[in-house]
Amino acid sequence: MEIKREFRNELLGRKEMRLVLNSDSNPGFQEAIKHVVKKLNVEEDRIVINNVINRFGSSSFLIDFFVYDSVSHKNKIEPKKKLNKEAKVAA
Repeated sequence: MEIKREFRNELLGRKEMRLVLNSDSNPGFQEAIKHVVKKLNVEEDRIVINNVINRFGSSSFLIDFFVYDSVSHKNKIEPKKKLNKEAKVAA
């Protein structure tokens, strides 16, 4: 597991990073977050995974992600998740 790219975006208060992870199976977004937390020692709430990319037949995965300075920065910038129809009816 190594960091390929790191860019500091002062305007949005985050680091934009790319990590290469070697794994036998596709790490989902939740597993990718766990690897990033272990590698960088940051809180899970401040991380947003954008992509988990693999080339066919390869065991290396590119993980594009953001690490925000604080949870409040993340909440201001990241789009809110939409509720599904069942949750709207229950609310």
